[in-house]
Amino acid sequence: MERLWFSITDEFGLWSQISFEFEARLPLRNLIWKGGITQTAQFVSQLNAHVVVNEPVPEDATSLLHIYLVALNDSESDTRKAEVRARAKAWSIRQKSPWLIVLVTNSEPPTQGPKFLNMRTTLLDRLRSDIGRKDSDHVVHLQHKQVESWNALFLAIRDQTVQGLEARTSVLGDEIRRMDANRMLPGWNYCKFFVTKERLADLYAALELWDAALAQYDELEAVYEQLPQAQSAWFTEFGASDDFTDLLNVHKKPYRQQLARNTITQFDFCVYLCGQQLRLLVEMKRYAEVVQRAQRLIDGLGAKMHNVSPMFRAAWTYSTCMNVVEICEGVQLAQDDATVRVLAVAKAEFLASARRQLDVLGTMCGRLPAGYLKRSNTRELTQDSESRASEPNLEPISNPVLAEALASDARFDQVYVRTCEQATQYYLDSGRKRFAQVMQGDIAQLHICRERWANAIRVLRPLIPETGDLNVMDVHLAEQQAVCERRLGHTTTCLLLVQRLISSARFLDSSAQSSYANMLEELAHEVPVSQYSTVLFRVGDIAVDYDSTSIAVNIHVQSDVPAALDVQRVEAVLVAGDNDAQQLEIVIDAHNVTLEPGSTRVALTTDSVSCAGRFEVQSVHIFVGNVEFRIPVSNANYRRFVRLNAHPAAPIIELRACANSLVVNIQPLVPIDSMRLWVHDAQSQSVFDDQCMVPEGYR
Repeated sequence: MERLWFSITDEFGLWSQISFEFEARLPLRNLIWKGGITQTAQFVSQLNAHVVVNEPVPEDATSLLHIYLVALNDSESDTRKAEVRARAKAWSIRQKSPWLIVLVTNSEPPTQGPKFLNMRTTLLDRLRSDIGRKDSDHVVHLQHKQVESWNALFLAIRDQTVQGLEARTSVLGDEIRRMDANRMLPGWNYCKFFVTKERLADLYAALELWDAALAQYDELEAVYEQLPQAQSAWFTEFGASDDFTDLLNVHKKPYRQQLARNTITQFDFCVYLCGQQLRLLVEMKRYAEVVQRAQRLIDGLGAKMHNVSPMFRAAWTYSTCMNVVEICEGVQLAQDDATVRVLAVAKAEFLASARRQLDVLGTMCGRLPAGYLKRSNTRELTQDSESRASEPNLEPISNPVLAEALASDARFDQVYVRTCEQATQYYLDSGRKRFAQVMQGDIAQLHICRERWANAIRVLRPLIPETGDLNVMDVHLAEQQAVCERRLGHTTTCLLLVQRLISSARFLDSSAQSSYANMLEELAHEVPVSQYSTVLFRVGDIAVDYDSTSIAVNIHVQSDVPAALDVQRVEAVLVAGDNDAQQLEIVIDAHNVTLEPGSTRVALTTDSVSCAGRFEVQSVHIFVGNVEFRIPVSNANYRRFVRLNAHPAAPIIELRACANSLVVNIQPLVPIDSMRLWVHDAQSQSVFDDQCMVPEGYR
């Protein structure tokens, strides 16, 4: 932004007397001027200007008004008065910008009007006469102890300042129109056009007319984009040489001097132009547009870096993204402002982009573990960076943070994790929880590659839902956690994770499915004896099969394990009776069963059914190693029953009356000598042989 100055020439030592009151009345407020190409009235609420005394105005600044302080009084000789007036006139002739001569006196308001008027007329009019009639408005009188005199002085300063601004704007507008009309002529130079138009933009910015200033830079950008074929003639080269970006610091390099001399590179020009636009947008609090234009700069310059090394491109992109995040973090907004969410999303995206550049740089300089990118969520690694991964310290980096990070693995990890954590926080602030999970997963993956298993688990555990189905992102995180739990010997936790992964096999490739199936069987033999409810197995159809020697209950077990699983035992619990105190429980089982993927028919047998009845199938248990997988079959809302007959080989016991007794009515108590106990099989053959010691009367 161009600075405005009041240049004061004090040859008589008057400034010390008036400086306090003069500076107290700055800045100038509530100015109305007709400036700009449209010549419309513009209201300037405040005009900030600095004061320089007896020194030249800085080269990059504009003098609003030159002020010459003069001291005269009636007691001085005529020769002295004439000499002072001559010096004032000579000074006025040398001035090109607006000027004002101030006659300073310290006399009190006169008690006699005529004497006071004669004094004013004599000194002030003679001074005005020496200067010239047409410039008489440029000479004013200041009695520095009178408020009214100060008001009159600053009224004159305001008028001269506004007139000077209008004249300067008119001159610049004419020059811009002339140069723009010659744009298609041979030899037309964009850099000179830029310098001229920027002077007008600086003037608008100094007056805090931000929209008008931004319009000038937007027009300059449009002209630059409209004539791509002439860009090589306007700039010496592309010249990407500085990867450390500070967009709002437009004085980082002598950009204006280079533009004026036609020595600026195309890279520096694009950075400078964008920086000026962002600076004005920040002043206008248009933060959403700030991030949009910054992203446009990154994309546009990145597309032009054809002959620039990948390392420089990645370093510059990283620095620029982090610089935009710093700009956004300096914004103070109310929490209910809609821009807060927009900025949170933008900061998260820029940080994510910066993280991707760390992937490239870390791989090229050997700071990322070899297998990290193959398992992380990033895929932005060029073939060029892969081929140069074994060449650390390829190029010097001017960004001090980045240079330090690429110097050691520990420092690189700190910068990498901090960038991911910042992105995670901003994703959460903007309501993008899945994107936050991606960042957290990449942090965990870095810990895994560094074999920091406990650190990885601390990151992963809060991210995976404890219950319910896993989606594709959850599966990826659960895979990472399973690796860490297995490495730390947490077999029980690892077994639970493997079960959930197998139940979400649709998100896994065939090799991963087979690997987790094998791991399930291995872990089942490693964990302590335990019981789990599982969703890996389900019970399908149930049917009963009889033959002459046995009863078989055929249960179809549906297995989600994608490989054959050797099971030591499968058992089912059958219950007869509704009263818990009088329930009859039967366990039927099968040993050494192989459960194939999909449905497997398992025949469960028992010798415990001594009488026919209806049995409820409560649960099925699958024993693998030290683990018992329990499959609930019946519940309060859904119950499954089977009808079982007595076992074919079970003995039949009957109580019959003796042959020499006549029993008409069986009483509750029957004498034992009048009844006979008969135990036989289904073919009515006695089950006792001659060796059985049974009294004769009871056979």
